[in-house]
Amino acid sequence: MAKRNSRLYKSLSACKPFWILAALALWCIAQISDRFLQIGFIILIAIFFWIRFEHQEVFFKIGLWFAISLIFLLSTILQQPQPPTPGLFEVQTIRNGYAVLQKGNEKVVTYEKEEFMLGDVLDIEKFEPVHTQNNQPLFCFADYLKSLGITQSARSFHKVNATNTWKGRVSSWILAHDHSGLYRLLFYGLNNQDQLEWLNELGLPLIALCTTLKKILSRFLYREQLGWSMSTFLLIIMLNFPITPSLIRLFIFTTIGNIFSKWEERWSISVICFLYFCPFAATNLCLVLPAGLSFLSHFQQQSAQKKVMNVVWCAICQILWMNHLNVLFCGTFLFIRKIYGWFFLICLPGLLIPEYASWIWQVISQLEIALDSFTIQGYSPFWYRILFIALLISITWNWKMYKAICLVGSLVLYSWIWQFDPFFHVWQLDIGQGDCAIIVEPFQKSVTMIDAAGTLNKDNATKLIIPMLKALQIDHVDQLIVTHDDFDHSGSVDSLCEHYSVEHVIVDENQKDEIEVGYDFELLLENRDFLSNIEEPNDQSIICAFQYDGFRYLWTGDASSVIESKLIEQYNVDSDILKLGHHGSNTSSSKSFLEQTSPKLALISSGYQNRYGHPSIEVLERLNKLGIDRINTAVHGCIHIMSFQGMMSIDTGDGMVSWIFANDSEK
Repeated sequence: MAKRNSRLYKSLSACKPFWILAALALWCIAQISDRFLQIGFIILIAIFFWIRFEHQEVFFKIGLWFAISLIFLLSTILQQPQPPTPGLFEVQTIRNGYAVLQKGNEKVVTYEKEEFMLGDVLDIEKFEPVHTQNNQPLFCFADYLKSLGITQSARSFHKVNATNTWKGRVSSWILAHDHSGLYRLLFYGLNNQDQLEWLNELGLPLIALCTTLKKILSRFLYREQLGWSMSTFLLIIMLNFPITPSLIRLFIFTTIGNIFSKWEERWSISVICFLYFCPFAATNLCLVLPAGLSFLSHFQQQSAQKKVMNVVWCAICQILWMNHLNVLFCGTFLFIRKIYGWFFLICLPGLLIPEYASWIWQVISQLEIALDSFTIQGYSPFWYRILFIALLISITWNWKMYKAICLVGSLVLYSWIWQFDPFFHVWQLDIGQGDCAIIVEPFQKSVTMIDAAGTLNKDNATKLIIPMLKALQIDHVDQLIVTHDDFDHSGSVDSLCEHYSVEHVIVDENQKDEIEVGYDFELLLENRDFLSNIEEPNDQSIICAFQYDGFRYLWTGDASSVIESKLIEQYNVDSDILKLGHHGSNTSSSKSFLEQTSPKLALISSGYQNRYGHPSIEVLERLNKLGIDRINTAVHGCIHIMSFQGMMSIDTGDGMVSWIFANDSEK
């Protein structure tokens, strides 16, 4: 019996250290934005400690927990970003295509092409809100800036003086070299290759350098000397380069490691201290990946178990944070970190030898091709995330071989997850002043698109629509319905067909036989002979009506109230989801039409601050009087509708979520 209980691994189920539980709880609290919810969670954790610990120590533990929590709340208050006011701002961070400026707790961004250096001082007179297209699961720059506490951009400014800081002078010297792109990547994590963006997220170049130096110095210094030497080195780095969350994390973890010998104390206090200094970076990959690797590996002692957990955690971080999975990165992250440190050292002579730097840059440029060949694109559906996280918690709580097999198996399924998805999906893309919708039948039995809008300043097909399709792991479109030949509906059709597999392009109601789906999908009002002006393209719009899971949908293109009146006469237009005609213009969405359709939700696809004034105030007032809820892509971003067996959820790019049930939609 004793032999059976002698395990070769540790179990989280038997873990009682206060510091570990406190660190995990504080990390959860840091992800809650509402202050009252934070306080409520703090009280719940105190109750948990009351139950968890012995009576003689419970009061001390609860008191310590409240002290930790209150210090964190105070830190969030002190570091809360403030709305910017006109004045002098200093350039704090320079990234690809933009710079972050700061004055106290006030931060703004500028997209100006002018070359700035760290420490430059700008006098900013006017600001404007940051707004970019928001198509979950694609990257949203506005959301990224918001996570940094930035909601405004500099609209009017002039440079007061050039940098006179040491960091600025170091930056000027490094970036003045030939092939400065190499050193922008190494010293500042800047690169134009999207596949290497994770290097910046992790702060990997400088962290890899520190890891390599620590390995070298360990041969000559004792443990205590080595630890404090690395803390000193990191402090020097922070004085000479921009202070990022990744550098703060490494400095804190290294310094705390010098003070405490037990892993439970080192790990927990390091996480807590990081959250004190960076309270709004709880979900930053620079903390989640390394801290998660250390935490999960601690509860397994066998080498094989540690390797499985390392691979799984690297995978889940990519899936949840990056919406893709690089197989090479999963299995070799720790090895890559070591190699990158040596590579950093090897590259340093290039600061003095331009030819050497040129050769090195050619080598690293090939990394993009190598990484891309090992990358699987895909935004994971919510059920897959829940499954993955549940298995991860279960195996950490108590390791079992069958759990490990299920966990690795779910990872292998990542390439086909959307083909196992049982939900019906509709995406109304945030595509600017135009229309584009993607309709996906369960298990990807069919993919239908309605319109593919174009814009004058970019190719929507290659920059937005195709990346969206790839993120949803859609390899072909069964039918693309082009409601009418206006650029804001058809402008990207040719490019999409050129760069992607589209089986049928439907431009006329008479092509309805080409629609191959497993649910009711109709093209209404085939006969338009009643129109006096047959040249009006808007009134030639194809009308799409479809239903699934007991919910009815109606898309009307840019059809005017004339077409709407004919629809009322000839069809039952009762709908749950109505995509308002002509982007919410008052030429459509008449009162009688809205009364007849009586939708639970109206969708509006319009551009941010568009010159047409869409949606119309009159239409919005009609919706209000009739009690019809609305969502506008210009305000909320991409609109995602998902249904299953009489239940529907609606979520948007900006995080708004609502529900509709089939029995609620019965008229």
